[in-house]
Amino acid sequence: MPYNPGEHWILTIIWEDEVYILDPLPKPVHYTAWETAVMNAVKSYNAEKGRANKVPKLRLLPVSIVYVVD
Repeated sequence: MPYNPGEHWILTIIWEDEVYILDPLPKPVHYTAWETAVMNAVKSYNAEKGRANKVPKLRLLPVSIVYVVD
């Protein structure tokens, strides 16, 4: 899900028990409020599905933007 914290867009991907935050900035920035909200949502979902003991893993991934010019 895309999210704009005010400076630029980041992309959050939730895949099973892993949460990936893709950030185009060269140095990853922690968006504590967003990370907390997403992690709590995944924990709540896991609890509803009977997987309360599964803790999601958060991974911050830098993204390289490549421009292709023909």
